[in-house]
Amino acid sequence: MFVKPAHPDLLVANPEARPPMPRHLPAEGAEVPDSQYWRRRIADGDVVLAQPSKRRSGEKE
Repeated sequence: MFVKPAHPDLLVANPEARPPMPRHLPAEGAEVPDSQYWRRRIADGDVVLAQPSKRRSGEKE
């Protein structure tokens, strides 16, 4: 499932992160496993379900 922080400045720990991935969920969101951890973050309002951006890196808006 794809989630992103509920607020852009909110740091949400990503327990599955391994280098070189950041330890926190990026503001633009990320694909994460459908687990109890992430379901709790959704229920607590820390993250929201989202759709990945269709824009590719390097493309202008």
